[in-house]
Amino acid sequence: GVANYVKQTANSIGYVEFAYAKQNSLVYTKMKNAAGNFVEPNFENLEDAAETGVFDPKKDFQAWLTSSPGKNPWPIAGATFILLAKDKKESNIRTVKFFEWAFVNGDAKAKELVYIPLPKSLKDKVRAYWKTNGIQ
Repeated sequence: GVANYVKQTANSIGYVEFAYAKQNSLVYTKMKNAAGNFVEPNFENLEDAAETGVFDPKKDFQAWLTSSPGKNPWPIAGATFILLAKDKKESNIRTVKFFEWAFVNGDAKAKELVYIPLPKSLKDKVRAYWKTNGIQ
């Protein structure tokens, strides 16, 4: 809806997810990031946002990827989070097995679908969190 409305309204701007913009060949602009650099939305700059974002296991990795530190991160990014109920250990173990499989095998497919895989450093933090919480 946002993209269609922007197309119909002169001199307007909107914000859509990277995959949607790429798949629909939408026009985009560079944005100024926290380091003061003007960057474009691309795999490298979105990966940099994920790599330098502050994902704290003590806060269950909840994070906003806006103004991530570093030279090139795209200044407005987001992550999809999976919520696991603490009292559902058996189903959590099955869910974590799926995500472990995705961590190992899913990066190429994610990029093919124009999504940004999690950086290895973040995957390792998540794995340690699972282990600490007894679900790996």
